[in-house]
Amino acid sequence: MDIEDFLEEIGLSQYEKKAYLTLLSIGKSKSKSISKESGVSYGRIYEIMDKLEKKGLIAILPTEPKTFDAIEPKLAFKLILKKREEKLSALMNNISTLTIPEKTSPIKEQDKTIVLQGKQKQLMMIGEMHERAKKEILMVPGIYEPSTARNVVTLRALNKGVKIKRLIKAINSKNKDILERSSKLGEEVRKNNLPGLRLIVTDNKESMISIVNPKSKDRISIYTTNKEFANSMSIFFSSLWDASKKVVVK
Repeated sequence: MDIEDFLEEIGLSQYEKKAYLTLLSIGKSKSKSISKESGVSYGRIYEIMDKLEKKGLIAILPTEPKTFDAIEPKLAFKLILKKREEKLSALMNNISTLTIPEKTSPIKEQDKTIVLQGKQKQLMMIGEMHERAKKEILMVPGIYEPSTARNVVTLRALNKGVKIKRLIKAINSKNKDILERSSKLGEEVRKNNLPGLRLIVTDNKESMISIVNPKSKDRISIYTTNKEFANSMSIFFSSLWDASKKVVVK
């Protein structure tokens, strides 16, 4: 094996190799000579020579300035490898006593629950839930007066295969057109009069319940990603759905 490859295998850096091979070539020398012959800058030569001494490859003689001498290479290499063997042997013996941490379950993502004040924030969240839905949307919108934006998210969800069930109070001139279009795409509609309650559940994962003040028409909504709550709301919706009158939109 080439000596440079060997030196690299035992962990010498490029500068350390240059300085060490130069010392082997020119013999016992001062730092200035080693720096000049090796190409290692004089500003770093003492640092490099200290590292070589710690690795057991050279000796530093207490002269002024310091003198460096290489320890007989084969002897130095054997000592280095012997120390490594002893270290590896000790590590091998410790394997049987190692304490291996047990696998832990992934950290459960924290549920998100937020309170939304006002109609605008409620409608924005409804739109976002429509966009995220992949399989099913259950809705109790109360007096259903859709806007252009709400029509878009409804039709977009239906077009990507989301099943929508909607409980409304009545079909009127404001909602008839969109209900006709959405029904043709598979939306199911039933009638049920629940004063003040607004509810939406998507994919049994997200849910939002809203309460409307009958006088001021102001509302407060609670949105959550808690799956247990969403499942409870789905069951509640199903009970309402089964008790509600079917609607044929024409």
